[in-house]
Amino acid sequence: MFFIFVVFLLVSLVTGTLATKLRNELEKTRQREKRTLALYALSREIVAETDLQQVLRKTVKTVADSIDGKTMILLHDREADVLYEGAAEPPGITLPDEKELAVAHWVLEHGQPAGRGTETIGEARAFFFPIKAENAPWLSS
Repeated sequence: MFFIFVVFLLVSLVTGTLATKLRNELEKTRQREKRTLALYALSREIVAETDLQQVLRKTVKTVADSIDGKTMILLHDREADVLYEGAAEPPGITLPDEKELAVAHWVLEHGQPAGRGTETIGEARAFFFPIKAENAPWLSS
């Protein structure tokens, strides 16, 4: 009788562990699907867009909704070598301080992500990701 109880206990522990792992994987899959659908919808919305500001607004809105957080696109003025806000979600969030802007400049120069959650300048408060758009039709205006 004791042997049956031990076997039952082991089977229930294994089953519970596997069910938990399966639930976690399902949630990750749902999140990936949500991001993929959001990016697909964004690409459909901006494909015919000719106004840079509209493209930026739609992009930050989609990214902020996907990550359930704040998003800002910084644009680079090559002549003055400064970064400035192109669009932000929610509107009115503050620009990064000088330390954060230094991280953003590093990302721009190296073309690699850096900041929070990365091994590069991980102590930064924000995550910075480089996006380069060359020869885009809305850049020529």
